[in-house]
Amino acid sequence: MTNSQRIVFFDAEGTLYVPKKGKTFDDFWEGGEHTLKRALENFELNQGVEETLGELLKKGHELVVVSVHKPDLLPDLLKGLGIGRCFSDVLVNGDKGKLMEEYLDQKEVPKENAMIVGDIYHMDIEPAEKVGIRGLLLPGSELREFRDIIHHID
Repeated sequence: MTNSQRIVFFDAEGTLYVPKKGKTFDDFWEGGEHTLKRALENFELNQGVEETLGELLKKGHELVVVSVHKPDLLPDLLKGLGIGRCFSDVLVNGDKGKLMEEYLDQKEVPKENAMIVGDIYHMDIEPAEKVGIRGLLLPGSELREFRDIIHHID
């Protein structure tokens, strides 16, 4: 990767995917085993995610998931939702800011060429900002205008 390309980090839960109509995150996390089958029964892609990721990839951005999710479930869930192929890596567990900082150092990409998209300020955006990475907070409505993030990334 050249230093002029962008890396866009994405939070997973609440950003890339949301609970299906009539479900909540607690239905999954507190309602039984954390299996892929149950996850796919409870979650669906946030509106506009697939198209937006495709457009970002066409523009040459590298996409990476950073989450506090279960490491043995998240990659399979992303594949099951049809977007696993979009991401070059899935970083889980630990301080999100440090995970992103270490990833950028490893790739020799300056922080100015990276950002995170997330839905919860204190869990997604604040850790990134503490290490000098810009964040984009999704609107707090149930129906988010996910495609609008493209204007903030370019």
